[in-house]
This record gives sequence, C-alpha cells and structure tokens, in this order.
Amino acid sequence: MREAGANVVSVAIFSWARIQPAADQWDFGWLDEVMDLLHQAGIGVDLATATASRPPWLSTAPTQRTTSGLSGTSCASSHPTCRSPPTSW
Repeated sequence: MREAGANVVSVAIFSWARIQPAADQWDFGWLDEVMDLLHQAGIGVDLATATASRPPWLSTAPTQRTTSGLSGTSCASSHPTCRSPPTSW
C-alpha cells in the first residue's frame, strides 16, 4: 500500500460477521493485527462501522430480528436499512 502511495485506508467495512461470528462470540484479534501493520507502515486508518452487512446468525436467531420500513414492510436486503418506499408512493 505504501508503494501505491496510500496514506489512509478504510478498515472493517462489511466485517460484522468476522468480528462477531456468533451471538455470544467476539474476535478482534485480526483487526488488531491489521491496524498494527498499517500503523507500522505509517498508513492511517479510517475505522468503518462493520454493520453494513448483518452476520448470518442474526437472520436465523430464534428472536427473528428483521428490518422493516416505515410502512411495516419487511426488507430482504443484507443492508440494515430498508430501501423500499412507503406503500403510499
């Protein structure tokens, strides 16, 4: 990255499933290693929120967490926000 001239990189985008592989399990070791390597190379980090894609276990959890829009319509998107318009449109 340094050879390419990168001085800042975004890290952990779409990584929720890797950070939290199960409802009661967390793993930040890989992220610590990546951030340490970037720091050692003099490359800055833009730490992203990892919630852009839900982990598989969240969709299959017994509590059935779902995403819905203002109209109450369930959204089948991997993104945590509902992009469907209200039914009145």
